[in-house]
Amino acid sequence: MRAPLLFLALSLVAPFSVCAQQTSETAVAQLVKSFLAAEQNFDATTLSRLIDDRFVEVSPAGKVDAHDRFLGFYTTEKRVEFPPSTISEEQIRVFGNTAIDTFKVSFTMPGPDGITHARELRSTFVAQRIAGSWKLVASQHTGVRPVPAAAQVDDKSSKQR
Repeated sequence: MRAPLLFLALSLVAPFSVCAQQTSETAVAQLVKSFLAAEQNFDATTLSRLIDDRFVEVSPAGKVDAHDRFLGFYTTEKRVEFPPSTISEEQIRVFGNTAIDTFKVSFTMPGPDGITHARELRSTFVAQRIAGSWKLVASQHTGVRPVPAAAQVDDKSSKQR
C-alpha cells in the first residue's frame, strides 16, 4: 500500500518540479537578456536593478570589478558603441536558488588596419533567487583566441584521416 501512495505522491510533484525548472530557466534567460540590453544602452539604473549588491564581474581582460566599480563604467559620458553581436550555444542550469547561464557571443570588430575581424567571447552569468526574484551575482567573460588559418587547415586534414 505504501509503494502505490509514494508513487502517486511523486507523480503529482514531478510535473511541478519540471515546470518550476523551466520557469526558472526562462526567468534567468530574460534577466541576462535584459542585462545585456541595459549594458549596450549604458543604462546604469536598469543594471543596478538587475544585479545584487554582491555582484562581481571578471572582464575579458581579466580585471575583477565589484558592484560599484562595475556600474561606474556605464555612465552616459563613457558610452561607446557596441558592435553588432549574436548569442549562441546558450546553456542554463538551475540548482535550487542558483542558476548558471553560459553562452557564446560572436561579433566583428574593426582592426587598426581598417579590416574587420571576427571575435568570440564565452560568457557565464551566475544568478541567485533572492526574496523571490532572480538577481545577477557574478559574470565572467573570456575571449576566445582566433584560430590561425594554417592551424584550421591542419586541423581539418587531421580529422579526415
